[in-house]
Amino acid sequence: MQTEGLPAFVRRAFLVVVRFFFSCENYYIYEKTLNDANELQFTPKIPNCTLKIVSTPEEVDELIAEGFHINAYLDISGTKARISRKAILFCAFVGKELAYKSWIAFSEEAKRDVDMLPYTVDFETEACLGDDETVPKYRRLGIHTYVTIKRYQFVNERGLKSKLTVRRDNIAAQKTQSRVGSRIYAEGRYLKLLGWKSWKEKPIGGSN
Repeated sequence: MQTEGLPAFVRRAFLVVVRFFFSCENYYIYEKTLNDANELQFTPKIPNCTLKIVSTPEEVDELIAEGFHINAYLDISGTKARISRKAILFCAFVGKELAYKSWIAFSEEAKRDVDMLPYTVDFETEACLGDDETVPKYRRLGIHTYVTIKRYQFVNERGLKSKLTVRRDNIAAQKTQSRVGSRIYAEGRYLKLLGWKSWKEKPIGGSN
């Protein structure tokens, strides 16, 4: 309500209610091993943009104490709980205002917070990227692409491979993954009807 207005709130509330009872969604599953993208090429097209990487609950309090406005888009207690389960929060700010947020999960427990889809991630060698959102007025400024590269770097520096899912109707996110050199290795379909759920995964180029 505060950040996007009543129409956006009503639309999101309707989708949440519908998806609570029924959902049929198709996804691409991406992976990336090496971060060979040119960072300078993807510098955000907006001044005074800074990236904060939050890896401890105490750092959440530090951001708030420093005047960064994160309360509108993040539940503070829930954010701290995620971090305690080995999730890392990436926040891009324009000045002190939150422009973009996203997560990396380094455990199966954290993955359930970051991406509900039950595709396989081997946390000995891989990490899961997910739950990202750009504040509407900061879209199409290159922030998403820039932070995506930074997340890949963060994972690569730890000797791990990155995995994530993108809805097949999310063309903007697919373009970002193409720009940074990610590879689609499988397709997935998620079905939900009341309490029943189904996930089917098919390798690209494979058979059912």
